[in-house]
Amino acid sequence: MMLPYLKYIYDPSHKWYSYFGVPYATHIWQVADASSLNGAYKIELVKAKHQYLEHRNQPKFEPTDIVPLVNMEFGNSFGNQKNEVRAIADRGRNPLDYNILANIPGGKSR
Repeated sequence: MMLPYLKYIYDPSHKWYSYFGVPYATHIWQVADASSLNGAYKIELVKAKHQYLEHRNQPKFEPTDIVPLVNMEFGNSFGNQKNEVRAIADRGRNPLDYNILANIPGGKSR
């Protein structure tokens, strides 16, 4: 880590929290990978696609359809605060714990 980065994240006017994760455990520390969020995203996206197609003349998706579809489903999946808080806690990010270390290959599980 270089000094400009550290100065930036510790600036009191916009203090950041920095987390460093190990590359072999991204499925543990990435909050969006939680099944409660990612699974909900997939379910809500299917619902949004069906609803979106009901109001279209052509039964084909275009690249420009992606943003409206994500906007339709986001609140019920990744925007669900209850599931987000649980996913953050399960990953040991708030409150902080040793979950990332407990789930390494050969390590002790919780």
